[in-house]
Amino acid sequence: MLRGSRSIIIALGLAFCIFFASGGAYWLFSSASSLQARYEQAAKNRSHNYAQRRDIIIKDRCSPLAGTDKAKCINEEREAAREGDRKEYGLEAQRITAAWTAHMGIAAIIGMVASLIGVGLVWTTFHETRIANIIARDIAKRELKAYMSFDDVIGFSYGNQWHPQLRFKNCGNTPARMVWGHGSWIATSMLHKDFPFPEDAPNFDDGPAAVGPGQSLTAICQKPILWETFEDVLAGRTNIFIWGAVDYLDIYGDRRRTEFAGRASVTSPEKDKVDFEWHVLNRHNGMDEECVKRTP
Repeated sequence: MLRGSRSIIIALGLAFCIFFASGGAYWLFSSASSLQARYEQAAKNRSHNYAQRRDIIIKDRCSPLAGTDKAKCINEEREAAREGDRKEYGLEAQRITAAWTAHMGIAAIIGMVASLIGVGLVWTTFHETRIANIIARDIAKRELKAYMSFDDVIGFSYGNQWHPQLRFKNCGNTPARMVWGHGSWIATSMLHKDFPFPEDAPNFDDGPAAVGPGQSLTAICQKPILWETFEDVLAGRTNIFIWGAVDYLDIYGDRRRTEFAGRASVTSPEKDKVDFEWHVLNRHNGMDEECVKRTP
């Protein structure tokens, strides 16, 4: 929602810049043109007045004269009228130049303001693009990460013992490297709320390994479960709590972790197979930052 609001603000800012620049240009041109027309009309009016005064002077002063004096008088008055015209049109040109210069100065200020706003909008656009690229990169990174998750508890029997194994599966799209894990269990009526979930030494069939997408790897619990313990569970005298964790590196070199903890309800303990119903605990279940114990 925030990103959409920023996009709307940018669009409104661009529209304002266009409106501001267009409106300012139209106003400046109209105002300068109006002043120019007014100055030109004023110059024409004064020039006409000079011509009328020239005709009156020639009639009053020059007509009574004769010969060369009359011609000289007429030429002098006409030259004086032309000089007045030149002064008026020169003054008109200066006024028009001054008016356009002032308006061009205002236009420069408007252009500078619009440029500053445009630079801000361009910077905002680049900033938003950079944030969008970072978000897209983070999304792609999350989609490509390896995700080791708890899959099941399996095991094998040997004599009167059953050796549990925690199976972890890579549910991500890339391999998990340098995978280490452990599995532990305890038989007790209930776990204390501050139970530390101690970790045995990492124990895999073949040590640290790479686990490809969709593949699984098992962590063998070092301590086997006696068959007498299963009988106590079936009789309701105790419970079996199994927990474990797996640490690994993803393709980006980040150390990752997944934890699991649950209470096992034994449904059919047999010599070759033990079936469980899992009751996941509230603690010691999660991935990465959700883990109780963080991997350095």
